[in-house]
Amino acid sequence: MTDKHLSAEEYRRRMGLDVAKATAVDTPINHPIAPKKRSKYGAVKTEYHGRIYDSKKEAEYAARLDARVAAGEIKTWIPQVSFPLTASRYFVDFMVFNTAGTFELIDIKGYDKRSGRFRDTSNSKLKRKEMKKLYNVDIIVL
Repeated sequence: MTDKHLSAEEYRRRMGLDVAKATAVDTPINHPIAPKKRSKYGAVKTEYHGRIYDSKKEAEYAARLDARVAAGEIKTWIPQVSFPLTASRYFVDFMVFNTAGTFELIDIKGYDKRSGRFRDTSNSKLKRKEMKKLYNVDIIVL
């Protein structure tokens, strides 16, 4: 391949991801999966389309992305994309490919009702700053 950038389909093929599973809309979200130990913020692992997501909110967002693909709003999406950083890695929850040829990086965070803020760690904030510096991309936190 002479182009520096991979299409979403080529990325999925090389990574061994099942395109049919990533774009199907008819599979319900299965709740919950028995955790081995309690999550730091109480998130419950949830299965959707045969993939286990770290939280119910992530699985529901995956279902919304599938609906957007079916409606033609977005081209496709990839879960759990890894980016190398200087001393670690950053795993973004979703990489969404828009029909215009652009992409968005989405990170799902829990919402703390008491404080009225996202449950975001200082480490995660630092990694997002490094992502901006290294790759010049913004990560949307939901």
